Amino acid sequence: MPNTIIKFVVENKSLLTTVIAIAGFVLSLFQFIHSLWSKRTNISVSLETLCTLNVENKKSIKLGLIFQNNSSSPIIITKVSLLLNHRASYSCVLTHRWVAERYYPKHNETDIPITERIFSADFPISLQSSQGIFEIVLFDIPANIKLSKDFITLKIITNKKNKIYTLQVPKESKDLLSI
Repeated sequence: MPNTIIKFVVENKSLLTTVIAIAGFVLSLFQFIHSLWSKRTNISVSLETLCTLNVENKKSIKLGLIFQNNSSSPIIITKVSLLLNHRASYSCVLTHRWVAERYYPKHNETDIPITERIFSADFPISLQSSQGIFEIVLFDIPANIKLSKDFITLKIITNKKNKIYTLQVPKESKDLLSI
């Protein structure tokens, strides 16, 4: 038995070398493609809350967004733009502003009341691999602009790629905070 194996290897040495080389190349190519696929820009966005406020000749829109990095490499979100009718684009406010308050506790007679200030997103937002974050993104647009009641289109600008998302407006607030 061992003699037949040795004899087969000696007689077919070049064929075995070629088969092993091809198998190594295929495995290397598969690993390279898998690495590229897992490091691609893959971010998911969901709209949790929406609040509009009219102030003089401006409309302030507060979007509660959850950003999820689904890739294996870090992503930096540099800006979010609101697209209306695929023509007009309104950039978000890049610095953080005071947008809401959260009151603790619900029953004042049992604990000391605390007011927590909630600020909008401070760009750039850095997301490590498989990390998610909830941020309030603030837009200041002219007051005469009408928003769709069903869908909002956002353009997410990252350090790697720009992507357009159409998000469904929530029918009711999920009460994540007091906007």
